Amino acid sequence: MHNRQAVANRLKIVINLLVRSLRKFSLEPEIRLLSIASGSAQAVVMAIKKSGLTNVRVVLIDNDRTAIDEAKRLVASEMLTNKSTFHVGTTAAVSRQQLRAWHEFATSRVYRAERPREEDPLVPVSPFPLIA
Repeated sequence: MHNRQAVANRLKIVINLLVRSLRKFSLEPEIRLLSIASGSAQAVVMAIKKSGLTNVRVVLIDNDRTAIDEAKRLVASEMLTNKSTFHVGTTAAVSRQQLRAWHEFATSRVYRAERPREEDPLVPVSPFPLIA
């Protein structure tokens, strides 16, 4: 019982951290989120829904096909399919071309050049200090 409560509390904390981070950049044309070892992406999907933002694009990567299948189901249930990309495997198993595409997704020079502010919406977000 205690462990189940801890997992539920962690989920709430992560969702709230993500919502706060997403809302910080709500006026941006597009918010890009890359989740490595995403699992079912429950926190990501719930945070996007809770934030109320429609300008979020996400790439979800996990080595477990079952987790990615569940992520696809969650994304579809929240009608976020056209703004989501899925990858089964690890970053070590993907092609250099795909890695370049993800890097471009996360660090688009054109996107950054058009930014009117100094803030960077691509700073990794983690509930743990010193872990990006």
